[in-house]
Amino acid sequence: MAEWRRKEYLVMGMYLLGIFLGTAAALWVREDLLTELGIYSELFQESLESTPINAWDYLLYILRQRAWSMGILLLLSLTSMAYPCLCAFSLYYGFCLAGMVVAATASMGMMGFLGFLISILPHYIFYCAAVLLTAYTVCRQPYAGRKQAVQTAVFAVVLFLSGVFVEVYGNPLLMKVFGGLLAG
Repeated sequence: MAEWRRKEYLVMGMYLLGIFLGTAAALWVREDLLTELGIYSELFQESLESTPINAWDYLLYILRQRAWSMGILLLLSLTSMAYPCLCAFSLYYGFCLAGMVVAATASMGMMGFLGFLISILPHYIFYCAAVLLTAYTVCRQPYAGRKQAVQTAVFAVVLFLSGVFVEVYGNPLLMKVFGGLLAG
């Protein structure tokens, strides 16, 4: 039991290291570069309310962007490379999270941080649940059987697809409301 606890602490430590490195990298990058890229750019903020979103195209885009990382994590969670892969993904996701938070706060202040929360909270609840469920199974892999690992992977796919559905149909509405608050 103590061995899988150490594994959980190492995964958590890699995530925190990713947050530290992402914050350092985002602070190192010039502020004008942060505000020119992504959803915090002036061009994106101006076109947020007026641009119609085709749900089918957006669904395909989200699946292309998100499915590769979750698919790799789930497939490798069934192999002997599960634990190193989980540590690498924890480092990567921590880095990305910190970079987005710093970019949002640097470009728009507290409203940027609020926009960041609005843009990720609905669907990331499902994504995080899928990743944490996979992480728990990977850390307990010697104690859990292959059947439990496959069941966990199937349930993680269901959680992931729920997150995709919420991101495609819920987030555009929330971002339009937030864009209206910024404009008004």
